[in-house]
Amino acid sequence: MDIHERIVLFRKRQEISQKELADMIGVDDSTMSKIENGARALRHFEIEKVADALNVSIEELFGRANKTDVDVMLLRFNNGLNDLEKNKILSFVDGVNRK
Repeated sequence: MDIHERIVLFRKRQEISQKELADMIGVDDSTMSKIENGARALRHFEIEKVADALNVSIEELFGRANKTDVDVMLLRFNNGLNDLEKNKILSFVDGVNRK
């Protein structure tokens, strides 16, 4: 899978429209379309913006991370929790691991 395909995949997982992503990284809609179709490469200063907007690491964006889908799901889930909720889940997981 190429970077442009991963951008589409991560964008759809985050439920972000192509226009929203374009606005987030500071490019116009047609440029974002070209990036996602592989017709235009990301410029060096856009790489971090795209990764941040999609809530992934640069390594994940380039396909170099070894995270499983479960790891990615847990990270995204974790980002939406407050500290109390995180502690409750950690306690639960700790209890499961002790069995």
